[in-house]
Amino acid sequence: MKNILASVAALVLAACSYDFTNPADSLGAGQITGRTVIASGGGSTFVAAPGVGVALQNSPFDQVTRETGRFTLLGLPAGRHTVLFRQGASLALQRDVDVFYGPDGQPEGVFLGDVRLRLTVTLQGTFTLPAPPAGGAFDGATATWRVEDEVTGAVAALASGPAAGQVAWTFFGLPVGPHRIRFAVSGTLLDPILGSVPVTYIGGPLSITVAETSEGQVLTMNPVPLQRAAATPGKLRFRIAAVGAGAVDPSSASVFLSPPPPPTANLTPDSTGLVEVDLPEGLYTLDISPPFVDHPPGTQPTFLQPPPQRTVVVGAAQTTDLGTVYAVSDSVAIAESVFCVQDADCAPGICSGGACVGWTPPPVASPRVPFCGSAVEAVARCSASCVRCPSGFGTCLPNGADWVCLPDGAPSCTPDGLTVVSSGC
Repeated sequence: MKNILASVAALVLAACSYDFTNPADSLGAGQITGRTVIASGGGSTFVAAPGVGVALQNSPFDQVTRETGRFTLLGLPAGRHTVLFRQGASLALQRDVDVFYGPDGQPEGVFLGDVRLRLTVTLQGTFTLPAPPAGGAFDGATATWRVEDEVTGAVAALASGPAAGQVAWTFFGLPVGPHRIRFAVSGTLLDPILGSVPVTYIGGPLSITVAETSEGQVLTMNPVPLQRAAATPGKLRFRIAAVGAGAVDPSSASVFLSPPPPPTANLTPDSTGLVEVDLPEGLYTLDISPPFVDHPPGTQPTFLQPPPQRTVVVGAAQTTDLGTVYAVSDSVAIAESVFCVQDADCAPGICSGGACVGWTPPPVASPRVPFCGSAVEAVARCSASCVRCPSGFGTCLPNGADWVCLPDGAPSCTPDGLTVVSSGC
């Protein structure tokens, strides 16, 4: 018995009636499927939204909704999964989906039905570093600046604040719902007595739940003071899962942190893939090598794409919980990207054997790609690429005839939610 979370009526588009009914019994184990829709006619009706970026948070793979708005995730394990949706800079959604075990001991399929995209919100505010010692200074030009939403993984664009010593942060294109903002700045303190001293400043978390009634709004948060990282440890928690690899021992995955943790820190996942480790307060880069996948002689090996690299902020006496991070097999990634049920999904192509033929996904930036800071920087024009942006936060990159400001620690960014600018630095 599969889990039906929503029922869907026939959708009328361009005078054509598309049947989007998907009986629960037709869903595979751990399959999540639905259709993205947007409000039309003053909000009284809803129409399918093709060309929407869909990403499983902390996963290396994303997809684009079909011509009927259909999306499908395959082979997910039991547990809670966060799915991110984004269309351009104006529409987005985050959805937590619970997959349960069925009577047969396998993860049930989940049919979401219509998934309505809502207008995005802009979150903004300022933070301030502690004053340096008399005669000293903080070398901000070589520092790493990081403001991120722990819930969605989004990264903020930064600029000089309205007052001396302030830094302004802005999240563009966030979905309504919960957000938990963490702040970290890692650099060098020029001390008149001690000389050059490595230092990290930490702030947050700033927790907020954006109501659906606030969609489309710009919300300004209270200023956040940052403090020098304390010796008191915090906790980092996440669970490693493999998708599309059959029976895999998640404890065979390898976890790497930079800077390296103390020798006493245990980064080995347990038998369920859980990693829970105490770390000194600070800013870390997390890399994970996928679990080992064994295969019998004469069978094709399964290749797992590793979870994307992620920067995390660990606060003293706090828990930074990333949820589940996923290694995904190439075969599942390909199947998800072209999965279909009917020809209408693939127009002007056809659906053959559950895969679109003759349909090319439109270019869409993944919901995992952060927005560039050009809107905050005004016109971030530089004399050369791969140098600091005019305000000193992030890196300047050419974007056609213009420039964008790539946030620190991000490999790519999008100025509009559609195109992607990647770092070659």
